[in-house]
Amino acid sequence: MATTQPTLFAQEQAHARETERNADREREEREAKTANRRKADSAREKAAIIAFIDGLPDDERQALEQGFRDHLAGTVPAIVAARFKGGKTWCADPIIRAQFLAFLRKHRVGF
Repeated sequence: MATTQPTLFAQEQAHARETERNADREREEREAKTANRRKADSAREKAAIIAFIDGLPDDERQALEQGFRDHLAGTVPAIVAARFKGGKTWCADPIIRAQFLAFLRKHRVGF
């Protein structure tokens, strides 16, 4: 019995599927690396924010908290603003953290 050779079309289809699988694998690896980089960046950012806040004298920290509360009241829905309680909540929520960084840039606070 003679073995049949795959047709040129079948070979091209197999090659296309393999190329697509390789491209999918590379995309998934890139996405995983990007996600890991974002997590690491977020962790460093959170640590820097907490270190900055913890390094302020109490009166400056309280003034910063009040100014930030006022900022939140004018920029985000009340339900989001209510998440901010001071302390570790400066970066517990991505919206609060982003608003805090915007607040610091706007007010040129030394961060």
